[in-house]
Amino acid sequence: MNQMGPELNHRKTKLKNNRGHVITSTYSNRFSYIDDHILYCEKQHNYSKKIYHETHASDWFLAYAVLPENRVCLRSADTILKLDGPIFIFQPAFSLLEFHIEEGFLKWECIGSHLPFDFLPTSPKLLKTSNFTLPKNKQDLIEVSKKLFLQPSIIQERTPSAIAEKLKNYIDSNFREDLKIGIIAKKLNYSREVMTRAFKKVYGISPIEYRHKLRLSEALIQMRLGFSITDALLSVGFMDPSQFIVQFKNLFNSLPHKYKFQNEK
Repeated sequence: MNQMGPELNHRKTKLKNNRGHVITSTYSNRFSYIDDHILYCEKQHNYSKKIYHETHASDWFLAYAVLPENRVCLRSADTILKLDGPIFIFQPAFSLLEFHIEEGFLKWECIGSHLPFDFLPTSPKLLKTSNFTLPKNKQDLIEVSKKLFLQPSIIQERTPSAIAEKLKNYIDSNFREDLKIGIIAKKLNYSREVMTRAFKKVYGISPIEYRHKLRLSEALIQMRLGFSITDALLSVGFMDPSQFIVQFKNLFNSLPHKYKFQNEK
């Protein structure tokens, strides 16, 4: 298990005055805090036509958008749901959602946090409504969460698989570990080939790719909380800074130092 780097993911710094932004060739992302630990984010993204697998590690997010027709779909189990009009998507920590997005510009707003709140759902939710706006504080979030609980869950798995779910649960709890997938397979009493094939069939990406997404997303959380790039990458299981930079650029289309975080006194 990786012992290097501090355990950073539950740091409880005062964040109310924190601001941040990043601008790349395909998207801009600006954030601020509406509460000591509730993040507000506005993202404008010029998407390519592709399938996007979204996870945010220990962050949960409630996203809001008014979507044009025939631009965005979301997979739930083996069903592709067409999304349009005003929608909310709630994505808990360590959930994995599959979006099918057509080429073009979209704007999203969202709130989220690296801290869990016990009044939030534990499974992904989709809410289609024009009766709400994105919550502006914790009390508003509590009210919206009551509506989310009434909605059917978004099913992450394409098909049920005890093997794939067992592996995902292991990765979620141990993504910082410097273990090859073959070693994990032995720990779970499966062959590497069977386990990897089951995971990709169920979730649409390989377990290695999923672990990379978790590590990189968690590193971004640590940077947002005020830790250095070096401390962040070590804390999530990267031993080689150059490998971290390559993987970070592949996922976020940006370099780590382009993400600007500051505290405004």
